[in-house]
Amino acid sequence: HWQLASAGQTDEKLLSLLNDLEYYRLPYPKSLSTDFGTDVVYTLIRNKKIRTEDAIRTYIDHVAIQIAHAVRSLPNISSGSKMLVTGSCTHHDFLVTRIKQFLQEFNIDVVVPDKNIIDHKETIIIALIGILRWREENNVLASATGASADSIGGAVWMGQEA
Repeated sequence: HWQLASAGQTDEKLLSLLNDLEYYRLPYPKSLSTDFGTDVVYTLIRNKKIRTEDAIRTYIDHVAIQIAHAVRSLPNISSGSKMLVTGSCTHHDFLVTRIKQFLQEFNIDVVVPDKNIIDHKETIIIALIGILRWREENNVLASATGASADSIGGAVWMGQEA
């Protein structure tokens, strides 16, 4: 509901609390659990007792700022780079607008793909992982997972035995 968020005002104190969470200072690679969102972030927002539109606006700014911080920390980012945004939040026009605004200083082109790619990217990725496995090529990258080495994950079952 981007209209609701765009009508809200950013709560600067809440935004500061969210941006100062320890997780954001951890080194890469890292991943987020659902618990972080429900137990930590949502609890901070709920306890603030602000208008819904202000809470959503503040959270959207928080997400956009954290994406900008993550981009800033990447070693090979240069002016004119492109960033592909995917996932269901990509349908949230106001969030995408805020991400673009916070990345303006880096001159990064934020690319929103076709709706089919946004909605079915996991299917595409799983198919690629399967093809790489079938070809006996690495399909689990240490650079993305934090593992000590690239590896081949999964199994290929042929015929009726599966």
